[in-house]
Amino acid sequence: MIIQLKNGATKDQYNKITKDLINKGYEIKDVSSEQVIVFGVIGDTATLDERDMYAYEGVFKVTRIQTPFKKASRSFKKDDTIIDLGDNVKIGGGHFQMMAGPCSVETESLLIETAKAVK
Repeated sequence: MIIQLKNGATKDQYNKITKDLINKGYEIKDVSSEQVIVFGVIGDTATLDERDMYAYEGVFKVTRIQTPFKKASRSFKKDDTIIDLGDNVKIGGGHFQMMAGPCSVETESLLIETAKAVK
């Protein structure tokens, strides 16, 4: 669920809404900009009534997200996720890395053989 607050909404209004949602077991992902206050409600929001959200002061718009995997959805996060592994190694956003190996390490020689094969 995505909640947008009205222009001029106060920090106290934001804090009241997010605190109540956190107390109900939801995670809050703030995606606000300088122009608008917007946050996502992460968790099973199926039982969360949109009308209850509109009852809070300062709420402008409530959008229920039907897409599963919200954290990976482009409707929720427009930018690529880039993970920096250190040593100038990055994953995501056009940074391709190949990882391979055995499902389990049976012997040291098998591990070395697999490493040479994927290199």
